[in-house]
Amino acid sequence: MNIETIALPRELDHLPVVPGPETATIVERVIAHAAAMPRARAITFVKEGDRHSGSFLSWHQVSLRMRSIGGFLQKYGASGSRAIIACPAGLDCAISFLGCLAAGWIPIPAPAPASSRRDSRLRAIVASSGANMLLTTSALPGMENAVPDCHGILIDRISDHLEASWEPTAAGSDDVAFLQYTSGSTLEPRGVMVSHAALRAQLDALHATSGLCNGESIVSWLPLYHDLGLVGTFLHSIDVGAHLVLLPPAAFLRRPASWLEAVTKWRAVATAAPNFAFDLCCRRISAGERNNLDLSSLRTLGSGGELVRAHTLNQFLNTFGPNGLSPAALAPSFGMAESVLMLSATPLTARSVSGPRTIEISARALELGRVCRPSSPEDERSVVTCGGPIKGVELRIVDPDTGEFLAAGFVGEVWARGTTVALGYWGQSRDNAGTFGVRAADGSGPWLRTGDLGFLVDGELVVTSRRKEVIIVHGHNHFPTDIEHTVQAADASLEPGAGGALSAIGCRDSMTNCVPAARAPFPMNRWLCCCGAR
Repeated sequence: MNIETIALPRELDHLPVVPGPETATIVERVIAHAAAMPRARAITFVKEGDRHSGSFLSWHQVSLRMRSIGGFLQKYGASGSRAIIACPAGLDCAISFLGCLAAGWIPIPAPAPASSRRDSRLRAIVASSGANMLLTTSALPGMENAVPDCHGILIDRISDHLEASWEPTAAGSDDVAFLQYTSGSTLEPRGVMVSHAALRAQLDALHATSGLCNGESIVSWLPLYHDLGLVGTFLHSIDVGAHLVLLPPAAFLRRPASWLEAVTKWRAVATAAPNFAFDLCCRRISAGERNNLDLSSLRTLGSGGELVRAHTLNQFLNTFGPNGLSPAALAPSFGMAESVLMLSATPLTARSVSGPRTIEISARALELGRVCRPSSPEDERSVVTCGGPIKGVELRIVDPDTGEFLAAGFVGEVWARGTTVALGYWGQSRDNAGTFGVRAADGSGPWLRTGDLGFLVDGELVVTSRRKEVIIVHGHNHFPTDIEHTVQAADASLEPGAGGALSAIGCRDSMTNCVPAARAPFPMNRWLCCCGAR
């Protein structure tokens, strides 16, 4: 489809002419799709337990609601104003984000707290961003008044007639498109400033990776306040004109089969999830549920958002291969909110029919920061590559203490630079210098410090752990994910993916403990599993 030659319907003839896809903004893409296929489904939301076709919006309806909310917001503030989006999973959450972009505002997706007692994260995001508008819906009673410093707006009460008052805005490529807040699990949440240029570069890379096309379906249960859900599925589908099928995150967690059932029902060609979701499907989807699955339509099944494990991907393929899942569909990647989403991936056209590349390395050498072949079967560790750098990105493996580039065969911190790197953290100049503005020992830069450890093999990236999480015992590096996996696999009463390894520093000894989560009542004297000492 050539966006430049689209003939707009009569009711849309006052809208701006949309530039070519290589430069078009998300708002312009919505307008173009509404003109080309007004009645086609754009977004479908399937509530938990809904066995039918769910509620949906056509491209015409998405465009209308986007411009109506945009026109409303333009009456409240000028371009560059910031608004928190705290909506339950569903159509309103997606449309709120588009409405902010249409108004020239900066949307800030945030998780809607389940109760007023659990709104500390929301308040922290408001304080950090300085937003004075909170967009929510009547489905969350009282949410519009939950934050004293924000004026609450129920977006489901905004009239469609306000679309007539909407005025197109001109956004510069270096202007902030939206703020993506990091998890804030160990620090106060920080808002990543994603520019329009970085978003465009990321969307182009996503298209090369997934091959998703106009009119095809993509399924997601990921929350829209997470980069993989927001950029990797929602904005990706909007960009190419695909049909997005949304499921509530809680629905997947309670019943993982709902995800793959949606892929089957809608003949989805793409979907994505973190590593834990693949493990959950293998453990909790019954044989009877598997019998009704057909995954042969999947062209891209992305794995990202956390460390990708070779064992998990192999187990998933062995479990669901009989359901038509192609090994070539599996697409591990690496990235972070600070780079909008991906930094490395394998393009669709370069994937192997046998699946993602896995290599066997020495576990003992890895503990010493080296990469070599295993000396014995007991020394063997399987790792999976996350592809090479996406277009416009350069990756280097660096000694985090000296800033020197490391040669092949060494593990170091992954540094990146390129077109998808974000502008920095909102209002955090000190953190920006240490994260986004780092110089290497040779003076090159600025580089983005990812905080992840890994190595390159034939130009492809293997990620081993977060640098700050590495546990050092007797001079050897131990990776928490490996310790957690070993402990959880040792006892059937432990819940995989639901435990944590940590260092406990005492007066004399440094201990490494793994605190697991049990499926059933669990003896307290087995909760702390000592894995190493001084």
